[in-house]
Amino acid sequence: MKDITVDEVLKYLSKYLAEPSVSTGKLLAEVPEWLQRVLVANDDERIRLTLEAWKPYQNQLPSVCEFLSAHLRNVMLLTDKNLVTGSMNSRRLYQMEKDGRFFYYAGGNPIRKTMPDNVHAAWSKLPSDFRQFYDSFHNGWYYVASNSMGPSPTEDFFILDDLEWGILEDIDDPGCNLKDLLAVYTNGMGGYVALSVEGNKTYGNVLWWKDKAPRLNIDAWAVMDAWTQIRLSK
Repeated sequence: MKDITVDEVLKYLSKYLAEPSVSTGKLLAEVPEWLQRVLVANDDERIRLTLEAWKPYQNQLPSVCEFLSAHLRNVMLLTDKNLVTGSMNSRRLYQMEKDGRFFYYAGGNPIRKTMPDNVHAAWSKLPSDFRQFYDSFHNGWYYVASNSMGPSPTEDFFILDDLEWGILEDIDDPGCNLKDLLAVYTNGMGGYVALSVEGNKTYGNVLWWKDKAPRLNIDAWAVMDAWTQIRLSK
């Protein structure tokens, strides 16, 4: 298998990000302790430590963890410019390879995460394992090229009722309260995994679509795992 150069990585990233740069062996103060250890390790150790850090989420994201074990080739520090704020973002870049093709996922820094005010107000009500992922591991983990097909960063979370949905004109009753549902994952094609903030027992977590009736009472982690695996396996 031909190795890919840093210049080739940056050429790819530049199609989707502003002013990207990548590095290894660089230590940042404002990252979790486990990530500090990863950033200063050598190549093989960096991958081993990364896979070890994913183990607490094997039950929630088993297909993702299995894929990473087989296809993770490198982990780097990714820095790029936020065109809205003008500030520089620092994220973990995952380089994976399948069938000779390289592709990239990004894991946000949990210490630097931000979220809308109404999401912040609901945060403590969300499931503990979900909050743990975001508070101590990654602020989302998503396909760089589309910023989707993985758990979204918290700054992209939104309450479904905050948007207008044409599908509501076609269905009399969605069977769920949009004011209670927090979108935390998108497939980039109008599908969303939405968590019930209040832990509703009637409709539970919901698979919301922009153009068809929602699916109620889903296993949110299972759907996120399956959808992410679809992207990883392409």
